[in-house]
Amino acid sequence: VYPQNEDGNYSKEALFMSFLKSYPPFPSPNQVVFSPEAKVREAKLELEMKANPSFSVSLDDIMTGKVDFASLLKGYAQDGWLDADIYA
Repeated sequence: VYPQNEDGNYSKEALFMSFLKSYPPFPSPNQVVFSPEAKVREAKLELEMKANPSFSVSLDDIMTGKVDFASLLKGYAQDGWLDADIYA
């Protein structure tokens, strides 16, 4: 039960909290079923990560300086990752 304003309406905060509490939580891993297409994509991504270790660099590693961002981008450019028609 959330407090109402003087005019009988609920505050934005109360409505937001009500929304959050009514939204279902994330499903547990054993409840998730992948489509065959998703399984194929996951397998391809796993193979790519094994073949190219720089592919799995975390943002934390970049922010803390464990990974040089400039050389990471240079490697992606040499591998053709940056030629994905993003400017088209």
